[in-house]
Amino acid sequence: MPSLVAMVAMVAMVAMVAMVAWAVRAARTTRAARGEAARDLAGWVAASMDFCGDTAEMAS
Repeated sequence: MPSLVAMVAMVAMVAMVAMVAWAVRAARTTRAARGEAARDLAGWVAASMDFCGDTAEMAS
């Protein structure tokens, strides 16, 4: 049975793929949306990397 940490990491990865798809779709709409999508994506990636680092720390 997979550990809780592995399941949380999988959910985080699925969420990140969904956010990237959303950001790409939003970036294609208007020029103003591109900047907003890029900022959202950058902030979300930074937060998810921080979360994954915390998850890895908890696992060790």
